Amino acid sequence: MSFVRRISVAAGLAALWLASAAPAPAAAEEFEGGPPYPVWWSPVLELDSLESIDVQLERAQWPESGGLPLAKGLGEAREETSAANCIELERLVAAGFNGIGTNGFSIQLYTQALCRGIEAMRRAKPAETSYLRDFLLDEEAIHVLPAMV
Repeated sequence: MSFVRRISVAAGLAALWLASAAPAPAAAEEFEGGPPYPVWWSPVLELDSLESIDVQLERAQWPESGGLPLAKGLGEAREETSAANCIELERLVAAGFNGIGTNGFSIQLYTQALCRGIEAMRRAKPAETSYLRDFLLDEEAIHVLPAMV
């Protein structure tokens, strides 16, 4: 099998894999009479619609444990608390609290990234043009795709 053919097959498999993890559309009614390329987002954000951003930010992230344990300070001056949702987490991190231990800090950073992604959806606007809609994955695509593909 030639090198170009192998690249084409790999790119095709990558496209099929990415299609299986398709993001969620803003709303079905936005397709009809709305902008040609509506807002889409990852299912990881667990948003039902752009109107549910506040609900998602206030949703309890760790209901079984009562929140993510956070601490600030060292030794006897150490203060501990917990964050139940994205809003509390951002407020407490701004006040100097961090996840306890390596695992807690990793969970804090991951959750903050999701929370910031949800918050960023407030500024999302439908696209007027698409650079992917008419893209054809063929042997000529190798000249357009990034080197990593």
